[in-house]
Amino acid sequence: MSTPSDSPLTSLIAQDIDAGVRAAEEQRAKRHIQAAGPWQSHERSEAFTRMSELLLEALEVMRLVSQSFREGSPATRCKSADLQVHSHHRMERSATLRDRRAPRLSPPPEAIRQAESQMLDMFIA
Repeated sequence: MSTPSDSPLTSLIAQDIDAGVRAAEEQRAKRHIQAAGPWQSHERSEAFTRMSELLLEALEVMRLVSQSFREGSPATRCKSADLQVHSHHRMERSATLRDRRAPRLSPPPEAIRQAESQMLDMFIA
């Protein structure tokens, strides 16, 4: 679950989640092998019990991660709205500055060549 992060805390949380997922996968693999044993064995029964416990643990972790995302969501939306307002102001300022400079800008090279060509045609003709 490698995701880009913008803070060391986010990176640490992602590393913790990755480590937890790997540990759960290892436990699942062990219990799967144990469950594949003889039909009516104590080990098989224990493997299924442990698998059920692992599933409950995984569901609890998912609940906590989901809750964390929900709690962080309003702050993220607020920051996003602030960034949109800031971006809108910057775009307006850029447009205003561009409009102020527009009269001072020189015409494109092709327009200059065309005007020069017309002038030459007037004197040659």
